[in-house]
Amino acid sequence: MDILFENRYERTKGFHKEIISYSFFKWLQSLAVYIVLTLIMIFCSLALLLPGVFSFDNTTRIFFLFLAIVVVMLIVRYVRTVEISYKRDLEINNGKPADIKVILTNDEIEVCSVNSGSKNHISYQHIRKIITTRNYYVLSTEAKHYIAFRKDGFVMGTPDEFISFIKSKVKQDAQKSKPQYVFICLASVIALSVAVFLYTANGRTIFENRAEPTEAEMEKIHEIISFEQAKLSECMELLAHYDERIKELGIEIRPMLEQNRAVNNQGLVEKHDWNKDNWLPKFYSSIIICYVFKDGKRLENRTSNDTVSYFVEIYWLLYAGKNENTTYNETPFDYFDTGFDNLLSQVSIFLSR
Repeated sequence: MDILFENRYERTKGFHKEIISYSFFKWLQSLAVYIVLTLIMIFCSLALLLPGVFSFDNTTRIFFLFLAIVVVMLIVRYVRTVEISYKRDLEINNGKPADIKVILTNDEIEVCSVNSGSKNHISYQHIRKIITTRNYYVLSTEAKHYIAFRKDGFVMGTPDEFISFIKSKVKQDAQKSKPQYVFICLASVIALSVAVFLYTANGRTIFENRAEPTEAEMEKIHEIISFEQAKLSECMELLAHYDERIKELGIEIRPMLEQNRAVNNQGLVEKHDWNKDNWLPKFYSSIIICYVFKDGKRLENRTSNDTVSYFVEIYWLLYAGKNENTTYNETPFDYFDTGFDNLLSQVSIFLSR
């Protein structure tokens, strides 16, 4: 049979990198997976850069960890696959790269390994895809077998003539694999579902929460801040009556104003700081927590290696929100003396052990 095209090249390490990188990073199925991973990466990046808008909670951490593991595994697998493929060629060919000769006739493709003398014959009817990389033309068969042609390796024929000939031999419907498009569409749906899940799970009501506050909301914000500061000052005055007893125990009491926002009805709670977050959340609450400190650290009671409790007294101050009536606790310290005496008694017993 007449030889129409002949192509020669060596399967160097660069060859393996270029061909294998396509299957790892440019194959349609791979791209579909990367769409999902990229959406997760974008979300995680936004959660890190904009914690006030996107919550970096446990769900986000799991996805972020999953993404990191997948990326590392993908890179490691790619590097190992290149090394194994190249070393396999060297092992078969006495430490030399494989010398490949590809011959095309009108009926078939013949791939020859000059070093070993082995030959493979492939019919054009098995070709399903024509791939172009930086240095090679690659034909992909039904069984995902790759037949490579180096662009500058044509001993007989030219690259343009080769491409024209191959396109005439390969059926047009075979060049466009429907299952691949179905797969990438399915992956896109999965990616969209993941994005919707993250949006719902993290309650990112960014348009509701981050909108510029109205005049009425600003008035409510000022009322909230004034009330909280007034109650914090009142708490400090009440604590001053216990200074001597606190000194006797060798402890320190630090009242802390804890402000939280719940961005949805699913229980996701985030810290809210009026200095940075000058907008009214959908749901807002605040409390004063009196922590007991000993030697500069929170006094804690460990009941097991992974269970710890702190010595605290908690006083709730208010509930508020965009569409909620603000509820102020005008008398949070009604039972301050009773609760605080009990707290100091517990501390005394704990320290005397």
